[in-house]
Amino acid sequence: METPPGAWPAHAIAPGFIDTPMTQSARKDPQTAAGVEAFLKSVPVGRAGLPDEVAELVLFLLSAKSGYCVGTLMYCDGGLDAKLCGLEWPRVWTPEA
Repeated sequence: METPPGAWPAHAIAPGFIDTPMTQSARKDPQTAAGVEAFLKSVPVGRAGLPDEVAELVLFLLSAKSGYCVGTLMYCDGGLDAKLCGLEWPRVWTPEA
């Protein structure tokens, strides 16, 4: 990986609600199931993420194909972060900002 001087070569992944044994138990629990299903309806893709979807992002970030990605935070959340940011997202960079 080619890293410019002073750049942070690490990446971070911000996963959303991922379908794992832990989240499956929350979906089955009578005290939490309704809340979980309501939350998933608020996710733009309308479902939980899959572990393989996060793994594919990890593989991309570890590959040479991500050479121009340096010190990034990648959301893998079905579009929830973009939805919550609203119409101001993404902000367009201007020299005055």
